[in-house]
Amino acid sequence: MHEQLELFYWIREHGTPFLDQFFIQMNWLDRPEFFLALLAFLAVLRPIKITTRLFTLFYGAAIFNVLLKTFFMIPRPYEWDPSIALLQITGWSFPSGGAQSAALLSLLALRYWKTWLKWGVVPLYFSLLSFSRVYLGVHYPIDIVGGWISGAILFGLFEVFHKLIEHQLSKWTKLQQSFLVTSIVFLFDRLTGNPS
Repeated sequence: MHEQLELFYWIREHGTPFLDQFFIQMNWLDRPEFFLALLAFLAVLRPIKITTRLFTLFYGAAIFNVLLKTFFMIPRPYEWDPSIALLQITGWSFPSGGAQSAALLSLLALRYWKTWLKWGVVPLYFSLLSFSRVYLGVHYPIDIVGGWISGAILFGLFEVFHKLIEHQLSKWTKLQQSFLVTSIVFLFDRLTGNPS
C-alpha cells in the first residue's frame, strides 16, 4: 500500500489552506456526534420507531466496520509517512468507516427521503465525505471502495431483514431486549478497546 503515497503527496502539493480546513470540518460528518444529532433531529420529526431503527442500524454498522478492520488490519496511509495526514485517527484503515457511513446514509436517504432535494444533497454529501477521507490522509482509495461496498451490503441487509427482526424482537420481554442491547454495547466496547 505504501506505493500509493504518491497520490497523497500530490494532494498535499495541490491542497490549499481553505481546502484543508473545509475537509477537516467535513470530518464532523463521520463522527458519532453527527449521527446522534441526526437521530435527535429525526426523533422530533418522525415516529420514535424510525429513530430506534436507525440507531440500531448505525450501531450495527459501527460494529460491522470494527470487525472488518480487525480482520484486514491494514495500516493507515499516514503510518508510512506522517506528513501526508491532516488528521490522525486511531484504528485500522480498511474499510473506511466514513465511506461506509456515506454509502449507507446516502442509500437510506435516496430510498426514504421524500423530497426532490435528495437529488442534490445526497450526491454532494456522498462524494465530499468519501473524498475527504483521502484528502485528509486517513484512507487509501481502496479503503473508500471497501467502505462503499460494506455500506451497500448493510443497506441491503437492512432492507431485507429489518421487519423480520423487529417482528421477532417484539415477542421478547423488555428484560430480554435490554439484555441484548447491553450485550451489544459491551461487545462493541470490547472490540473498539474502550475502557468500560
